[in-house]
Amino acid sequence: MASTFAVLADPQRRWILDVLRDGERPVNDLVDGLSVSQPTVSKHLKVLREAGLVEVRRDAQRRLYRLRPGPLAEVDAWLAPYRRMWEDSLDALERRLDAVGRADASGEADGSGQVAGSEQAGGSGKAGGSGQVGGSGQAGESGRVDRSGRLGGTDRVDRSGQVGGEADGMSR
Repeated sequence: MASTFAVLADPQRRWILDVLRDGERPVNDLVDGLSVSQPTVSKHLKVLREAGLVEVRRDAQRRLYRLRPGPLAEVDAWLAPYRRMWEDSLDALERRLDAVGRADASGEADGSGQVAGSEQAGGSGKAGGSGQVGGSGQAGESGRVDRSGRLGGTDRVDRSGQVGGEADGMSR
């Protein structure tokens, strides 16, 4: 029997599961939605059934398929650490943007556009390599952070929520 991950690798099978998430469906509904032949849909349903992701019920001459979400728990368990990683990264980014917004709102940015030391981040200790907030509020090619906290130029926010590096993943 194929693993749940191998079964879910096929986009047509994922589409079938998406449709069945809304409730029981006959094969012909799935054939019409996928725009492929009935034997092709039947092959996909057989793979999904053998993996335990769907079950079939006979209603006179029709076969009705429905989702069995139990095996998807394996996928959910595998995704859990990645979900936590992204939540942590997004929380760090949110704190960073809140700090930049507080500094801007409290007037901690001086006339030159420099942000107070507590607002600096990244490998060099400065946001975007310059630690500057654009005077016009616009992000430029220098990698400055505008007043809304958006980055310009080629800078990016990495997984830790820090600003720096090139968009293509190369470091400075």
